[in-house]
Amino acid sequence: SKTKNSTKIAKENYYMAEAAKNEKFREIKADVLSKYENYLLAKQLVEFQSKLTQGEYSQLKRAESDFAENLVKLDDVEKAQKNYITEQVKNLTLQRDLNQAKIEIEKVIGVKIEDVEKGLK
Repeated sequence: SKTKNSTKIAKENYYMAEAAKNEKFREIKADVLSKYENYLLAKQLVEFQSKLTQGEYSQLKRAESDFAENLVKLDDVEKAQKNYITEQVKNLTLQRDLNQAKIEIEKVIGVKIEDVEKGLK
């Protein structure tokens, strides 16, 4: 009878430990997936912002050449320069966010995200 109770308690403890392990696994999986989504979003935002920044750079260069040919005023060049700098700041901020998202996911998974992405291809 004593052995039967000990076996029953051991089985219950095992099932409780197994349930706790499964719950922890689900929490870790959700955390990794959430961090990966943040990383993907940050990566896309950097790509889009880079295109916008390049467009503003082209506008600036065009304004500078037009100014050299006396087609536009200095105010137009300054405005183009300000727009370009604003887009550069946004780009740097988004790049920092991407780097932070990358650090967060790599901290959780323990490997470089590039290695994981190479393995998926």
